Amino acid sequence: MDVIFGTSWKSSILGLIAGVALYFNQVGVTFPQTASEWGTALVSAFLFAWARISKDSDQTGAAKV
Repeated sequence: MDVIFGTSWKSSILGLIAGVALYFNQVGVTFPQTASEWGTALVSAFLFAWARISKDSDQTGAAKV
Protein backbone atom coordinates (compact mmCIF):
# COMPACT_ATOMS: atom_id res chain seq x y z
CA MET A 1 0.00 0.00 0.00
CA ASP A 2 2.86 2.39 0.74
CA VAL A 3 3.96 2.34 -2.90
CA ILE A 4 0.51 3.27 -4.21
CA PHE A 5 -0.80 5.63 -1.53
CA GLY A 6 2.31 6.70 0.44
CA THR A 7 2.78 6.32 4.15
CA SER A 8 -0.59 7.79 5.15
CA TRP A 9 -2.57 5.24 3.16
CA LYS A 10 -5.43 4.98 5.65
CA SER A 11 -6.60 8.54 5.04
CA SER A 12 -6.07 8.06 1.30
CA ILE A 13 -8.31 4.98 1.23
CA LEU A 14 -11.01 6.71 3.28
CA GLY A 15 -10.85 9.76 1.01
CA LEU A 16 -11.15 7.61 -2.10
CA ILE A 17 -14.13 5.76 -0.67
CA ALA A 18 -15.78 9.01 0.47
CA GLY A 19 -15.20 10.69 -2.90
CA VAL A 20 -16.60 7.79 -4.90
CA ALA A 21 -19.55 7.36 -2.52
CA LEU A 22 -20.39 11.07 -2.76
CA TYR A 23 -20.26 10.99 -6.55
CA PHE A 24 -22.37 7.83 -6.85
CA ASN A 25 -24.88 9.19 -4.33
CA GLN A 26 -25.32 12.49 -6.17
CA VAL A 27 -24.91 11.49 -9.84
CA GLY A 28 -25.10 7.72 -10.09
CA VAL A 29 -22.89 5.46 -12.15
CA THR A 30 -22.70 7.73 -15.19
CA PHE A 31 -20.22 10.14 -16.73
CA PRO A 32 -21.00 13.75 -15.70
CA GLN A 33 -22.89 15.65 -18.40
CA THR A 34 -24.35 18.76 -16.76
CA ALA A 35 -22.62 21.57 -14.87
CA SER A 36 -24.09 20.30 -11.60
CA GLU A 37 -22.73 16.80 -12.20
CA TRP A 38 -19.30 18.22 -13.08
CA GLY A 39 -19.41 20.23 -9.85
CA THR A 40 -20.11 17.06 -7.91
CA ALA A 41 -17.23 15.33 -9.69
CA LEU A 42 -14.87 18.19 -8.77
CA VAL A 43 -15.97 18.17 -5.13
CA SER A 44 -15.49 14.40 -5.01
CA ALA A 45 -12.01 14.73 -6.52
CA PHE A 46 -11.17 17.49 -4.03
CA LEU A 47 -12.34 15.26 -1.17
CA PHE A 48 -9.98 12.53 -2.31
CA ALA A 49 -7.10 14.98 -2.82
CA TRP A 50 -7.65 16.51 0.61
CA ALA A 51 -7.55 13.08 2.26
CA ARG A 52 -4.54 12.13 0.13
CA ILE A 53 -2.42 15.04 1.34
CA SER A 54 -3.59 14.92 4.94
CA LYS A 55 -1.64 12.93 7.49
CA ASP A 56 -2.91 10.25 9.86
CA SER A 57 -1.06 12.05 12.67
CA ASP A 58 0.88 9.38 14.54
CA GLN A 59 -0.96 6.39 13.08
CA THR A 60 1.01 5.77 9.88
CA GLY A 61 4.34 6.95 8.60
CA ALA A 62 6.92 9.08 10.30
CA ALA A 63 5.72 12.28 11.98
CA LYS A 64 6.88 15.47 10.32
CA VAL A 65 7.79 18.19 12.77
